Amino acid sequence: GHHDYPLVAALYGGHIRVAELLFQHGANVDPGTTKGRTPLHRAIEWPNNLAIGAVQFLLKHGANVNFRNVHGVTPLHLVAKLTFSRHCGEDNGADLAQLLLRHGAEVNSRDRFDSTPLHDASHVLDLEVARVLLDNGADVNAVNDRGQHPFHQVVESYSSKARVDVARLLVERGADVNAPYNGYLDNVTPLHVASYHLDLELMRFLLYHGANVNAKNNQSQTPLHEVLLPKHIHIQPKDRFGAAQLSLERGADVNARDKYQETPFDLASFSLKPKLVRILLDRGADFHAMGVWERIPIGRLFESKDYHQDCFDVVQLLLDRGADANIRIGGDTLLHMASRSMNLKLVQVLLDHGANVDARDNWGGTQFRRVLRNKDYNDEDNSSIAQVLTERGADVNKGGKLYETPLHQASRLVLLEVAWLLLEHGADLK
Repeated sequence: GHHDYPLVAALYGGHIRVAELLFQHGANVDPGTTKGRTPLHRAIEWPNNLAIGAVQFLLKHGANVNFRNVHGVTPLHLVAKLTFSRHCGEDNGADLAQLLLRHGAEVNSRDRFDSTPLHDASHVLDLEVARVLLDNGADVNAVNDRGQHPFHQVVESYSSKARVDVARLLVERGADVNAPYNGYLDNVTPLHVASYHLDLELMRFLLYHGANVNAKNNQSQTPLHEVLLPKHIHIQPKDRFGAAQLSLERGADVNARDKYQETPFDLASFSLKPKLVRILLDRGADFHAMGVWERIPIGRLFESKDYHQDCFDVVQLLLDRGADANIRIGGDTLLHMASRSMNLKLVQVLLDHGANVDARDNWGGTQFRRVLRNKDYNDEDNSSIAQVLTERGADVNKGGKLYETPLHQASRLVLLEVAWLLLEHGADLK
């Protein structure tokens, strides 16, 4: 399986005269191996200072320029795949590509995945090799077995600056910026991918060149849905806000629904980022249809005394825009939940926006029942919430289904401050 070894060794050592002598004595330039790699395949993988001379020698002596290895990879595929990572000397990938093409390399040859050399050059963001291939007739919209065009390979790569440079070249040569393919989801467009990665530079480029800002993937998600996915919650808020703002400025449908009936606003509310929620509301987001309180993490808003300021800001913002302060979740009103967790600030803002201070839960309990049953807080905490409730007109004598009034509860739990407060506001000792 190593008949070609002396010839390959001579070429790798840069000994062209020795290689000539071996060829004259019968060395085969196309022996192949068990993996179908010819000396030409091998030479292309060498450092640049060795590759050019070896490739010239092999082509001069009749090496098959379109020989495919077991993966269907031709020498031109290899040039396109490897030039980005060449590790020695100047990158001569474009020169190698030109050399192969002059000797008859098929510019649109296909490997076993139906990818062309332009797919490979696009994937590694080799601008110069891509340009050579296009100048020699490469199909800019060739489709591989995943439905990917070369342009899709560009947007899935990682280097932002190089990505836009290669994308610009492909668009100039006719690439379809709206072509869908099957990537991390089916039927995604390049703008979906750029939005998923919060790549503002690429998003701007795509939108400038006509990308459909409201295109839908197989989950009926638009690029704006991708920007607002929960996975982005811990990413820099500036990047997320900038991507959302850009999408909205270019006409993104703020009320578009995916297959789960979620809108971009539902996703933004989950993130508890007031700035993000506000920009969507300013663009006409409809938060009434789905019941916004069921879309945000209620546990973070109402179940903890030590909530984050952003949580309160989102609640305040939604209530200011007309959200129903008396909505029920599992039988509880928002005020029940805020009272139970001793969130004084939330209790006050809910009451300011019309929350029913005497609303009962499924057990017939009022806000006082929720405040006074909480053993995790001291008398002072309970007294603060109770005082706000009484000041807002709560009925201090209204009991639950077990007919236990707030004063019964305060007495049983030895909450003296609360008991005095209730008596001052008319609690009935009888």
